[in-house]
Amino acid sequence: MPREIFNLLKIFICSVVSLPAIAAPIDPTPNVVSGEVQFSGLSTSEAIITQESVRAIVDYDQFDVLSGDMVRFIQPSEQAAILNRITGNVPSLINGTINANGQVFFVNPAGVTFGENSVVRADLFLAAAGD
Repeated sequence: MPREIFNLLKIFICSVVSLPAIAAPIDPTPNVVSGEVQFSGLSTSEAIITQESVRAIVDYDQFDVLSGDMVRFIQPSEQAAILNRITGNVPSLINGTINANGQVFFVNPAGVTFGENSVVRADLFLAAAGD
């Protein structure tokens, strides 16, 4: 192999190895277990989760809110409640903003961590580690 190609290959491999892993912050294919819920922008910096029923349960493999990102829950009323169950084996990291006009619950057996700049605005919010 000519030396120039070998050197270029080394540079390319080093560049690829040093790139951060990019993952979708929220599972792009959540499973609505109960209720009526619509999703938009799950792979963008402003995800919108529209709950159309008074109660809902949604399973996600992963649910993170990156720094500078926002997740907005649009619910039918302050009494509306959504249970978000994260079933992957990785803790949820909340470093951005969560806005909701109702009640939002997160359950992740691997845990839920809030960064120092995280913001949560909801009528009621609860995050729990465990089942």
